[in-house]
Amino acid sequence: MIGIAFTGSGKTLVFVLPLVMIALQEEMMMPINPGEGPFGLVVCRSRELARQTFEVVELFLESLKEAGYPELRPLLCIGGIDMKLQLDIVKKGVHIVVATPGRLKDMLAKKKMNVNNCRYLTLDEADRLVDLGFEDDIREVFYHFKGQRQTLLFSAYENSDADGDPEEDFGGEDEKHSKVLKAEVKKSRESQSESDVSASESDDSRSKKGRKSVSGKKSRRSPSLFESGSESASECR
Repeated sequence: MIGIAFTGSGKTLVFVLPLVMIALQEEMMMPINPGEGPFGLVVCRSRELARQTFEVVELFLESLKEAGYPELRPLLCIGGIDMKLQLDIVKKGVHIVVATPGRLKDMLAKKKMNVNNCRYLTLDEADRLVDLGFEDDIREVFYHFKGQRQTLLFSAYENSDADGDPEEDFGGEDEKHSKVLKAEVKKSRESQSESDVSASESDDSRSKKGRKSVSGKKSRRSPSLFESGSESASECR
């Protein structure tokens, strides 16, 4: 799935909320064992963006814990943090990981963590990940997935305010980057624009026909949820 939205429109909430619900469902069905996980993974282009996303995840998990739900353990997997501290969380079993490509690639390559149980993968600002030279790293991360997963690619119309420096260990100006992902994003944007125009013209047409229609004739449109509920209530009475 490809999602495109304006910066600041709540894009992070769109992929974090399902991620938290999947992790909670897995934990309630069968509690996580030491060394297992994650069930969901978010890959970000910079450390700063990863920290911001991680804070949103923590906010949801704290609220769930206060409400009496099982504890879910998140992990911020980025450079600049002692890997030993990150491994301590992994050993206990981790439900959700928010990572940058470099550190994630290192941990998977060293077999310090695996994604065998990961069912939900999000690439935040996916087009920027390609621009910054992380495509090979992302492909290597994909290689570690063995089972079926849901993959979501998100992009923003404007550059995010989180302009943290990308990890310096990978990528470079001289690397040849693929533009396939950016082409898909552009195609999705153009398709959305065409759909908006068509929908607007269709609405105008229906509005004109509606004014000319004779009262008493049945409408072609489907009844709304509230209308359906009213009719059902009338039948029950």
